[in-house]
Amino acid sequence: MQIFSGVVDEKKVLSICAFIKELLPHANIIGTTTAGEIHNGEMYDETILLSFSMFDSTLVKSKLFNLDAPLYIEEVIETLVTDKTKALIVFSDGLRSNAEELLNKLSIIRPNIVIAGGRAADPNKFEKTFVFDEKECFENGFVVASLSGDDLIVNNDYMLNWNPIGNKMIVTKAEANRVYELDGMPIQALYEKYLGPDISNHLPSAGAEFPLIISRNGIKIARAPVAVLEDESLLFAGNLNVGDSVQFSYGNLHDIKNSIYDNNKKYQNFPSESIFIYSCSGRKTLMGKELEAEFKMLNSLAPSAGFFTYGEYFHSSKINEVLNITTTFLSLSEVNIVRKKEINKSEYSSDNRILKALNHLTNVAIKEVEYKNAELERISDMMSKTVLYSTSDLNGYILSVSKAFAEFTAYTEEELIGENYSIFRHPDTPNEFYDDMWSKIENDEKFVGDIKNI
Repeated sequence: MQIFSGVVDEKKVLSICAFIKELLPHANIIGTTTAGEIHNGEMYDETILLSFSMFDSTLVKSKLFNLDAPLYIEEVIETLVTDKTKALIVFSDGLRSNAEELLNKLSIIRPNIVIAGGRAADPNKFEKTFVFDEKECFENGFVVASLSGDDLIVNNDYMLNWNPIGNKMIVTKAEANRVYELDGMPIQALYEKYLGPDISNHLPSAGAEFPLIISRNGIKIARAPVAVLEDESLLFAGNLNVGDSVQFSYGNLHDIKNSIYDNNKKYQNFPSESIFIYSCSGRKTLMGKELEAEFKMLNSLAPSAGFFTYGEYFHSSKINEVLNITTTFLSLSEVNIVRKKEINKSEYSSDNRILKALNHLTNVAIKEVEYKNAELERISDMMSKTVLYSTSDLNGYILSVSKAFAEFTAYTEEELIGENYSIFRHPDTPNEFYDDMWSKIENDEKFVGDIKNI
């Protein structure tokens, strides 16, 4: 049983759990707080949704783990996983723990198990989240249900349709999911530079409107902030590594809506008796009730339930990822029967010519800028390899050199930067020679002469 609670109240959810255990003493209960609930294709706010699942042959185990105490991944495996385990549903707190470490370890030890679920949330306040079982609630922990059985058929997928925009930026300072700098600039200052104070002054919630996009293992992954820390760094729902290339992105309602019909044709090949949906609160913020189109499409395949998260868990090609701004789902069935139900394409299509044109114009403009930047980098690299040049400050300390200059002097670029030009002086060359040279250079006059040892 999964409980999705938009009411962030430990006593209330535990009293519900106790009542259920009295009626169903053998039930396995896992639960999480939410930024909204999803039931049969419709969205709800600040309700408590109970989702019951009954299996004929699948074995279900569950356990709550406290991350305030040491945790070993082997404990998770030994407690919940068998040779027949096909899926793990994982809920973790949304503001404190770093679930990516757990998911990475699981993918190494058991790479074939499908992981689904997400980070707990609250009603977009970013104040308090927790996960729970029938006995306890943890603000720093995770709860897992394992599904094991020969007859169980598991499928999953995700929907993003967010488009990158603007320059590519490099993560220059970060620790796991805590980011300090992009392109050498403090990250909050960078948000203000590119997105303006209306976004930067309302982080972290406003950051979900323009998440960072990164490509990993063939998957486009969005990253949205979940907390602003005292040193003005940002805590993201998933890791960003130093050296990662990222771009801001925006949601295109036209693309999102038009993709639903195509996705439905693909998903109809999944045997589905139930579908669990884990969608991002940031997606809900942008799309509002329009997002129900995605959920109703999934609900046309099988009864569905789920919640809005602060980060979604997804498994692909033996790798687990933490996603953001994404709708993920888990399809389960114990019978290999496909029940096809096509949807009406006209209900899920958008033909806004103005929006199409603006989107096309933006994409072409970005590609042209990227092409020109690549050309400039190519020309700069070519000149550096063939032309002897260097720059310095007014005191003669070297600021930059071309590769050709460094090779000519038999120094490396790193050895030259910050040194004074005096390192090239040969003792046979009098100081008066250099005084005359610098005097003419400073007066924009031409200097011609032979310098020994350069």
